[in-house]
This record gives sequence, structure tokens and C-alpha cells, in this order.
Amino acid sequence: MISNWLARGLDQAFIRLWLRPTLPRLEPTSRLTLLRLAEERSAIAPLEARLFPELSPPECSVRETESLSSGLTRLTRQLTAPDVPLEFEWFARTAAARCFDSRWYVRQTPRPLLIAVGGWQPFRSIAADALWPLRRLDRAGYDVVTLVMPELPPAATGSAAFPSNDPSRNIVELARFASCIQQVQLLARSLGHEKITIWGTSLGAHLVALLATTEQPLIADGYVLEKPLLRMSDPLRLHGRGLPSVRRDVALRLDRVYRAVSPIERTPRVSADRVQVIGALFDGVTPASGAEHVAKHFGAQCQLVAASHLHDPRRSKRMLEMLSRQCEPCDVRH
Repeated sequence: MISNWLARGLDQAFIRLWLRPTLPRLEPTSRLTLLRLAEERSAIAPLEARLFPELSPPECSVRETESLSSGLTRLTRQLTAPDVPLEFEWFARTAAARCFDSRWYVRQTPRPLLIAVGGWQPFRSIAADALWPLRRLDRAGYDVVTLVMPELPPAATGSAAFPSNDPSRNIVELARFASCIQQVQLLARSLGHEKITIWGTSLGAHLVALLATTEQPLIADGYVLEKPLLRMSDPLRLHGRGLPSVRRDVALRLDRVYRAVSPIERTPRVSADRVQVIGALFDGVTPASGAEHVAKHFGAQCQLVAASHLHDPRRSKRMLEMLSRQCEPCDVRH
């Protein structure tokens, strides 16, 4: 009982202190200029190739190498973010290439790899160690790569945060971020990682689910969607400020705008046995009903766990159990 109270309380504090203040207050007089523009732009569904063009083998550079304890190495590899053709129809082309960092926790011989895609964070500086059980995964025989998604162009959005208040920009970035994950997988294959699981949580699960609906030729061994964000409109619908009736109306309009990049509006491109969905019974941020909806869409099983969005004491153990069912880890001897 105390654990359930703590789980719900942490989620509500996160919503009240960090999430809700980032959402606009909606009233009947709200102008919604960017939403109206996005509605005009998305009236005709974008062609798939304008969102997800064929990817080239990624180019990367090693920015930093650090030896950690027990022989583990952390490499920071910087990759050039893929272009999204639709961006150049909606926004001015920028001269500078967009880049993003990937942090690899590896040993000398490539092992089964977990590509870890985190959710929305109020602080981008939070260390990956706090979000993923890197030491336990290493001891169990897995390499891990975490992604630091490229920031938005501040000149175009007024903010480097994603999601922004511009639905048009968010459509472009959803497509780009999903392709960034695929770029990391392409690089991992070229580096010798034969078994790959892509694990996304919250907004990260939304991105991984989107990737699983694209027509990219490279399929991962497993896709785990942990406490997934069901729709991009859900934060506003569930946690926003202002009149509920206005929020519902705006959320429905957003659903139509995002349909081209919404996983549940697209056809899955991976077999159901490669997809696993996790929902948390006490989740106040992305409710378990959303996880069940996603699982049904992919034809996958949904595991409901006694946790909330933030309070999940069995997460590390569950992660290792699920990975062991998807790929056999290498033996690690320290």
C-alpha cells in the first residue's frame, strides 16, 4: 500500500512540477496560430519518402573515450542526423548539419546490444546511469548504447526543447529521431553486433514504435515499448492547463495533424513476436490503457506491472529477463 502511494505520488509531483508548466494554457480565445498552420500543411498526408527517405551508411566520429571500472569502455560517437525532405518544404534550409551523440558502453568483443531510447526529460544533463542499469547489463553480458537526440534549431522554434509548441516542427523531428535510432542500428551492425534490441521508454517508446512502422530494410531482433506515450496529444489531453472542453478539441485536432507520424495510425512493419509492450498499473503520466492500445495495434503481448511511470523498483530485473528471452548474452569473465 505504501509503495502504491509512493508510486502515484511521484508521478503526480512530476506532472505538477515539471510537465504541466511546459504545456500551454488553453482558453476559448487562444489563437493557436501554429496549430492552424500545421493543419494546412498536413491536410494532404506527406508521402513516406518525404518523411523517411532511404538511409545511407552513417558517418561517425569518436569524440571521447573513457575507461570505466572492470574493463568497460565508454565511447561517445557523434553521428550526422538524417535529413527529412519535408523539413525543407516547411522550413528554411540551415547551413549547419544536425548532429547527435551516442554513448556506447562496450567491451573489446561486440556482444548483444541494447539500444536505449529514453523519454522526455526536464533536464537533458541527467546521466544515462540514472536511467539504465548499465553495470548490471554489462555483468549480464550486454553492450549498451544510449542516444542524446539533437536539439531543435532555436531560431525556428524559439526553444531547443522537444516536443516544441510547433506541431509542424514536431512532425519533422519525430521522423528524424526515428531515423536517428535506425542510423545507430546500422552503425552497430557494421561494428559487429549481431543481436540488437531497441528499448524505448515513454516518449522514447513512441519513437521506437514509429520506427517499427517504417519501411527500413534493417529489422532489429526485438523492440520493447515500455510505458509508451500513446499519442503526441496526450500530455495536453491528460495533463494540460485550461478548460477541459478546449483541451479535448485541440487534442483531437492534433491527432489529425500527427497522423502521418503516429505509430497507431500506421501499419506495423515488424512481426508481432519481435515486439513487447510494458504498461504500469499506477502510471499517471502514460496510463496503462495506452500501453494496451499500442500492444493491440502491433498484435503484441502487453505485460502490466505493479509500478508507476517513475517508481519501478523491479525494472532492472525485468529488463534482464526480457532481454534474455530475445538474445543470448555473451559470457563475461572479470
